[in-house]
Amino acid sequence: MVQKETIPAPKRRGSAWKDAEKFQKIFSKKGPENYPIYAVNSGKNKLMKMLPDPPSIPLGTHMMTYDSSAEPKFDPKIHVELVAPKNIAIFDEGSAEEFKSKPFGEYKCVPSRMGCDFAYSDAFQFLSTEGSRVAREILTAMKKCAMDNGRSTCVRGIWHMSPFFRDLMLCDEVLDHFERIIGEPVLPNFYLYNTQINVGKVGGDGPVDQWHFDSVNYVAVTLLSDITGMKVKSRISGVLA
Repeated sequence: MVQKETIPAPKRRGSAWKDAEKFQKIFSKKGPENYPIYAVNSGKNKLMKMLPDPPSIPLGTHMMTYDSSAEPKFDPKIHVELVAPKNIAIFDEGSAEEFKSKPFGEYKCVPSRMGCDFAYSDAFQFLSTEGSRVAREILTAMKKCAMDNGRSTCVRGIWHMSPFFRDLMLCDEVLDHFERIIGEPVLPNFYLYNTQINVGKVGGDGPVDQWHFDSVNYVAVTLLSDITGMKVKSRISGVLA
């Protein structure tokens, strides 16, 4: 559950803080949804094409140690096996559980400034056997690039390192599948650290990654580890959040 936080006023206030207080008083009397700029544009959206990658990606020299020349060309007919989840969950603040389950394909997002009500989906198959094999092979080779960021040991920016993963994320079949799950059109986020693997230690007691809020609307969590003989210590409720 996300709760609104109250930010204490600083002891020394600048002009920006005074302006914020002024607008807060205005909006507290008349909700922003009642202003023309909101009323006219509420519920409208416009999809645009993906922006091209910048000519150089200053994300760290560790990326230069990965050689992508051995990667196979991504082919959706070979590397994906898109299976629909049985159910999805949407936020339902009026219920005790605060979530409501809906069968796959029934939920359609109504665009508004409040965003989408989609919460998560049941687990579902995403990659084919061959796709999983190739993805594991690529990510295993990238493990040498993993860095500890203080919260987890991971490799970030795989979008810029791997043509296979970049083509996977731009695949129309994949994006259409996620659109049917989420209930609205989706595109990869233009985020410099797009696509990440978390590297966990076998037998480790702590979490692979700490609880956090992501910087994008939706996240697809794909489990590629060999789970043969794995002992599950916590329940995984979904792969989209």
